[in-house]
Amino acid sequence: MYWWSDYGSSGGSTSYNAGTFGPLTCIPPIRSWNTLVDYTLQYRKAVVSRSAGGLVEMAPSQAGGSPLYSYHETVYRQPVVARVQFVFAQAATDSGVLDGTHCRALLVQPVVTVWNPYNVRLKVKNFSLTMKGNSLPVAFELSPPSASGLPVPMGSWFNGAWGSLGLALQDPSGQIDLMPGETRVFSAATESAQLSLTAPGSVSLPLTPGYAAGRPIGLFLNLENLAGDTRISARMLKLNTGRDAIAADINIPGWTRGTPIRLSFRNNDPIAAAYIFSTLYGPDDPPGPEALLADVRTSPRPFGTFSFGLRLANDGTVKVDRGVVSRGTLQSSPFSGYTELGDKSREVLTDLSPLTNQVTALGEGIQYQGALHPVNAPFDLYYRPLSGWMDSYAPQVDGGQHGYIVSGLDASSGLSRAVVAELPTVPPQSLADLQGWDARGFNPAPPFQYGLVGNSDASPILPAEDVVGRWFDNAGNYHLRTELSATFLQHDDAFCLNHVLFDDWFVSSLAPDQSAWGRLNASAAGSQTVAELKLAYQKHLAGKALPNACYQLVPEAAQFSPDSLDAAKFPDAYLRFGAYLTVPGQFNVNSCSVPAWRAVLGHLRDQQVPVAKAPSGDVTLEKARHPLPRMTPSPEASTGSGTPTAALTGFAALTDAQLDQLAVEIVKQVRARGPFLSLSEFVNRRLRLYDGTDKDLALNGALQAALKALEQTPSLHPAAPAAALGKPTTPPTDARLSPAGYPSDYINPRASVGHSTHGLPGWPRQADLLRGLAPIISVRDDTFIVRCLGESPHGEGTARAWCEAVYQRVPEYVDNRIPAYEAPLGNKPDPTKPTLGLANTVLGRRVKLVSFRWLRFDEI
Repeated sequence: MYWWSDYGSSGGSTSYNAGTFGPLTCIPPIRSWNTLVDYTLQYRKAVVSRSAGGLVEMAPSQAGGSPLYSYHETVYRQPVVARVQFVFAQAATDSGVLDGTHCRALLVQPVVTVWNPYNVRLKVKNFSLTMKGNSLPVAFELSPPSASGLPVPMGSWFNGAWGSLGLALQDPSGQIDLMPGETRVFSAATESAQLSLTAPGSVSLPLTPGYAAGRPIGLFLNLENLAGDTRISARMLKLNTGRDAIAADINIPGWTRGTPIRLSFRNNDPIAAAYIFSTLYGPDDPPGPEALLADVRTSPRPFGTFSFGLRLANDGTVKVDRGVVSRGTLQSSPFSGYTELGDKSREVLTDLSPLTNQVTALGEGIQYQGALHPVNAPFDLYYRPLSGWMDSYAPQVDGGQHGYIVSGLDASSGLSRAVVAELPTVPPQSLADLQGWDARGFNPAPPFQYGLVGNSDASPILPAEDVVGRWFDNAGNYHLRTELSATFLQHDDAFCLNHVLFDDWFVSSLAPDQSAWGRLNASAAGSQTVAELKLAYQKHLAGKALPNACYQLVPEAAQFSPDSLDAAKFPDAYLRFGAYLTVPGQFNVNSCSVPAWRAVLGHLRDQQVPVAKAPSGDVTLEKARHPLPRMTPSPEASTGSGTPTAALTGFAALTDAQLDQLAVEIVKQVRARGPFLSLSEFVNRRLRLYDGTDKDLALNGALQAALKALEQTPSLHPAAPAAALGKPTTPPTDARLSPAGYPSDYINPRASVGHSTHGLPGWPRQADLLRGLAPIISVRDDTFIVRCLGESPHGEGTARAWCEAVYQRVPEYVDNRIPAYEAPLGNKPDPTKPTLGLANTVLGRRVKLVSFRWLRFDEI
C-alpha cells in the first residue's frame, strides 16, 4: 500500500520446536491494494439481496485458493466476538462423598456476545471459540481451603492443549443471522460438562441463544473431596498469568484459519506485572457467605464474574470505574482480530538477527512501543463480585437475546444495536468514503486504530515528529527509525495512507448502473462487467450526470469512446478517465476567506438524509440543517434526536452557529499551517515536536483541529450527545498509566487526551467533512481572472479602458500530440522523435481563454 511496508520475509506462523521461535514476519503492516479494491467493490461482489426498503444482506467471507490471499487480502464480512463473560457460582455435583451425596464444585457459565458492527445484514454458519483454558487470569480462594491451602488457578482444571476450552455457538437454525449492528448472546442452556482437579483435561461446551440465569448448567469444576464438609465458600481472585493471559481462536466455517486473540501482561519483571495488574483492576473482593452443598446442588450461588472483550464494545469503565479509558477508535478498533501484547510480542512479532532471520531465544524480538501496557490493547478486562443471579454486573440480555455493548453493560446505559462500520452498498464517490476500510488488518502491533483514511489524529505511542514507531531491544535499549528491522510493523498508518491516496487518486464514480449490480457478482465474467461499464459511460456522454455530481465530462470525452477500445483494456479506463473530467466550482483550500469556507461547508444545507429503520431496514428521509452522515443510509437518526443509539451511531448535523464558527477555525488553521503544497499536506497533521505554544499542529489535521476547537465551547460542541454517554480518557499523569518506578508507554501523551466515544459515527471527524469536500478541493486554482488597464494620453487628458479575461488550465498538453492521460513525453517515448513532447516538460498543460469582456468604470 505504501512503499516502506511489505509482507516482510517468507516466514510463517510461530514455531516453538526445540526452543526456536519463528517470527510471524509474513504479516504485513497494512492491507494491500487488492484488499482496497475488494472493499470498494463490495456493493457488487458480496451482496446477496436488497430489500425493497433498502436492507442489504452480504455473504460471509469465504476462503480462497490461497490462505495468504484469503487471510490478508480480502474483506472480512464476519461478526466479531464483542465479549466473553464467565459467571462463577458455588455449586455441587453428585460425584462426591462429602455428605454422602454431594461433591464441592465451582460452576462456570460462559456467556458469549457476538456483534455485527456493519451496516449490512450478515448470516454465518454456527462457529466455535477455542480458548487456552489453562491461562485464564482467574483464581479461586476456597473455604474450607484446598488441600494445599493456596488459591486454585482456574487453569488447574485444564491441560496445556491449545483449545482446551471450546465454546460452540449453536443457533437452532444452523446459522447466526444478525441484522445491521445487532448483538446476540449465547450461553450454556442444555448441556453440562465436568472437569476434575486430579485429572486436568479439555472440554467443549455447546452454547445456544439467550441466557437463563440460575440453572445448574455449564462447566462444573469439581474440587477435591474433604471428608465431612457440607459447606462451600469461594471468592474470585485476579490472577496475572502473564504470557497468553487470554488466548482464543474464533473458528468460522469456510475461513482458512482461526482469528486469534492474544493478550498478556508484562511478565519479565514480576513486580512490575503485579503492580500494573493490581493498579488497573483493583484489589480482590471479600469472600461471600458460605452455602450448604445440598442447597447449591440445585440452586448454584454466584459469587463473581470475569469479562473479556473489545474495548470499543465494552466500556465497562463507565459502570465499574476501574481499568483505564482510552480514546475511542484512535486506540481500539472493532476489528482487531490478532494481537500479540505483553512480553510475548517480543517473541513472535519480528526479529533482530541479520544472519538467521529468526528469533532464536525467548525475548530476542522487537519490543514495540505501547505493547506492554493494556491501555494500548484493543481488549479490556473487568472483574466484579456478584451477590445474586440478578446482580447488575451479571450478564444482561433483553427479550430478543441481545446483549449490551459500546456505552455500557446493561439496558440502562448500553446499546443492543450499534452500527459502527460501513461496507459499501453503492459505489464510493469520495476518497473519504474509504474511512470504513479496515486498513490495518491483522497487524498485531499497536496502535489498533480504525477509520484511517481521511483522518489524521496523532497516536500517543508514536512520535509526534515522525510516521515510524520506536522500539526496544532485549536489553531495554531504545532505538530510532535508522535502526529498523526490515519487517517493522508500526507506522502512523493514517498519515501514510493520506499521503499515498489524496495526492495521486480520486474517485470518479463511473460504475455500472445499479440495475446491473446483481449480475456483476464475484463469479461474473470480466467481459460482462466491461459491457456494463461501456453502457454506463455512453449514458453519461449523452448527458446523464455522474453519481458524483461534482464531476462533469468535457466535450472531448466523446473521443474516449469505449466502443473504440479493446474490450479487455476498458477496465484500465481509470488511467485515462481523469483527463476528460472537470470540476466546476473547484475550491482552493489555501483560501483565507471565512465567507468562502462557510459557503463551501454549507453545500448540504437542509438536505434529506436516508435513515435505515431497525430492524426492518426500511429507509426513511430525515431533513437536517447541515448533515454529516458517515454512511448511506445512516443506521440511525441524527445525533440530536434524543436516543442513546442515535447519539453514538446516528449522523451528526451542525447548526448554522456551529458552521459559522467552524469556518472561522478552519481559516485559523490555514493561516497557521499553509500554504499547502499538496492535498495530503492539508489532510495530514504536521510532523513536528510540540513547541509549547497554544497550537499543537502535530496532534491532528487542519479540519480535525477546527472541529476540536468547537468542542471547547459547550454550546458549539459538535459531538455533545456522544460525549455525554462516555468518559474522558484517563489522564496521562494517572498512576495507572505510569506505575511508580515503571515508565508509561506514551511518548506523545497529549495525543491521548480525549474521550472514550471519539470516532464513533455520532462523533464527527475530519473524514466526515472530507466526504463532501474531497471531490472539489485543490491546493491551487486552475481558473484565473485577469484584469487589464490600457491608457492613451492625449491633449485633453488620458483615455482609459478596462477589460477582463478568464483563463483556465485544461488537461491537454501544450504539445497535444501526447494524449492528456499520458506522461509529458508519452508513456513510451519514441526515440526516433526526440523532440516530441519536450515542450510539455517545461510548459505542461494548455491554458485557454474562456471569456473576455470590457468593463465599465463603475465595475472597477
